Amino acid sequence: MIIDFRQEEKAFFGTEIVSEGFSSPEYEVGEGEPLHKQFRKTLQFLEKYEGKAEKFYMGELNLSKRIQYMEKHGYKHYGAVITGPTKEVLKLQDEGKVSELEVDEIEFWNWESEL
Repeated sequence: MIIDFRQEEKAFFGTEIVSEGFSSPEYEVGEGEPLHKQFRKTLQFLEKYEGKAEKFYMGELNLSKRIQYMEKHGYKHYGAVITGPTKEVLKLQDEGKVSELEVDEIEFWNWESEL
């Protein structure tokens, strides 16, 4: 993990608030093992706090079973980031090869204007 920022603030009664932001290293084609290692670490971390994670997820995660399965069968990552007008992106739901579509971030953009 790469630390992007660290901020320390004094708080009440001599305490301190520390905020940190991290990001993963850039991915290069053929470098799957660092991604798999980080993914395993993330799952193992979540497993320690599975009760809290399940409340956030609003369902059962069964992380120990998932971790065991991935250790036995290996890891494969698939996904894409797509940008475009919401109406056009949502049309992808009708594509047979798209199994799941999740809108993660929305920004206002004037697609009619030229850059």
